[in-house]
Amino acid sequence: MPIKLLEYIKSRTVSYDFRSLALWRILTGIAVLYDLIFYKLLFLEKYYFSDALRPESTLNSFFGNGFGLIEALGTTGFTVFVYLSVLLTLFYTVGLFDKLVKPVLFLCYSLIVINSLYMLNGFHFMILVSVFWSIFLPTGIVWSLSKTKEVAIHPLAVYGFYLQIAFIYLTGAMLKNGPIWTEGSAIELIVQDEYYASNFAFILRDFPEISQMLTYASLMWEFLIPIFILWPFKRNLRLIAAIMIVLYHIGIGMLVQVGPFLIIGTAFSAALLPRQFWERLEFLKIKKVLELPLVSIRKTTNHIKTFVLLVLILMMVKGNLRYWYTGSYVSSLMQAVPNSYDLFYKRYIPSYFLYGFKDQPWVFFQMDAQDDLGLFVIVEEDKSGVFTLKGTQIKKNSKDTFILDQSKFKNGFEHDLQYADFNYMVSLKGVSDVFPDSVYKELLMDHQLEGSQKKQKTLSNLYLCYLSKKSKLTGLFYEYDYKLDCLYELNLKKLENK
Repeated sequence: MPIKLLEYIKSRTVSYDFRSLALWRILTGIAVLYDLIFYKLLFLEKYYFSDALRPESTLNSFFGNGFGLIEALGTTGFTVFVYLSVLLTLFYTVGLFDKLVKPVLFLCYSLIVINSLYMLNGFHFMILVSVFWSIFLPTGIVWSLSKTKEVAIHPLAVYGFYLQIAFIYLTGAMLKNGPIWTEGSAIELIVQDEYYASNFAFILRDFPEISQMLTYASLMWEFLIPIFILWPFKRNLRLIAAIMIVLYHIGIGMLVQVGPFLIIGTAFSAALLPRQFWERLEFLKIKKVLELPLVSIRKTTNHIKTFVLLVLILMMVKGNLRYWYTGSYVSSLMQAVPNSYDLFYKRYIPSYFLYGFKDQPWVFFQMDAQDDLGLFVIVEEDKSGVFTLKGTQIKKNSKDTFILDQSKFKNGFEHDLQYADFNYMVSLKGVSDVFPDSVYKELLMDHQLEGSQKKQKTLSNLYLCYLSKKSKLTGLFYEYDYKLDCLYELNLKKLENK
C-alpha cells in the first residue's frame, strides 16, 4: 500500500524544472544575505553581546533552552562566524560548491538564529526550511558556478518540498480562527497599528468595510494556495499558486511593514513554476533535458533514502500539527483523540536540533490583534525641564503621566529605526513585562550615546514609555485616545557622577 501511494504521488504530482529550482536557490540566498547584513551584523553588539538585552532567565522561560554559541566562541569568534556565514551564503547564491555549502549554511544560520531567539519571526523559519529542502534537490544544474552532475531525484524530495510550501500557508490559515478573523475585523485593527501599519494602511483606517472584505479575502487566499500546490489531478495548478503567493506577500507589504517577507515568498513561488512557464520565455530556453529522472522507489538501494525522506516529512507534519493542536479550526477534534497531547503537541526533540524545521509556527498577519495598538517611545528631558518626544514638546502632570496633543499624532508616527529596534526586541507587546529593568536601562543608555555630543550635554533625564492607543469608531471615522506611561527613568546626572 505505501509503495502504491508513493508511486501515485510520483506519477500525478511530482514535476519540476531546473530553472525553477535555480531561481528558488538564488532568491533564498538573497533573503539570507539581507537578514545577515541588515539585521544580524547591524545588531551584533546590542542583541547578541549585551547581557542586559539577552537575559538568560527571560529567554529560557519564554522560548526554551537554546545553544550558547556566543559563550562557546566569544564575541570575536561569533562575529567571525557570522561573516563566515555571509561568505557561505554568497557561495550558496551563485551555486559555488553547491552540494557542500547547503548543509553547512543550514547549520550555521540555525546557530545564529537560535542565539537571539527574541528577534525571531516567521521570516527566519521560512529561510531555514527553504535552505533545508534545497539540500535534497538539484538547485545547481543551471545558473550555477558548480558543475553539478545530473543524478536521479527522489520523488519524495520534490513532493516533500511542495508539501512544505503548502503547509506554510495552510497552517497560517488554520491558526486564524479568533474572533477578529471570523468577524472580519483583523485588517481593520492591523491598519491602526502605529508601528506596523504602512502609509497606504493609514488611508484604509476610515474604510472599515474595505478592511473587512480584505480580511475574509486574505483568509480564503491562504486556504486556496495549498490546494492549488497539491492539486492531484491532471491539470497542473502550481503556476496559479505561485502567482497567488507573490500577490499575497505584495498585499501584506502594502499594508504592514514586515521586512523582507516578499523575498522569501517570491523564492517559494519560483520553485513552483512549471516547465510550461519557462518554455514561453524564448531567451531562457535551454537545450538540455529539463527534468532529471525520478528514482524508482521500489529499488532496494533507494529504501534508505525513502526512509529518511519519510521521517523528515513526518517531522514536518508533526511540527505543523503542534500548532494546529492549540487555537486552530480543528483543535477541538485533535484534542478529542486519545493521548492527543503526546501525539500532536509534545516535543520529543531538543529545541536546537534541526531548528526551524521541526517546529513550524507559520503566522502571516496577527492571529489575535490587541485592543491597545500603541508602541514604545523614548521621551527626552533637557536641563531646563522641557520634555520632548521626537522633537515635539509635551507636558508631564503631577501623576507622572505625559500629556499629548492628539492632533499632532493622528496620522501615526514615522517608522523610526529606534522604535522599530526596541519593538522588534520584545516581539509582542504583551511580553515586554518579562524583561528586567536592566534591559530598559541599556536601551536608554544606547539612545543617549547615539545622540550628538551637543545634545548629550543638554539632556537631564531619559524616559522609556509606552504610548497606549485606543480607537473607537464614530460613524464612518475613528477617534483615538492616547496615553503615555513611563516604564523606566534614567537620570543622566547620577550616571555622570558614577
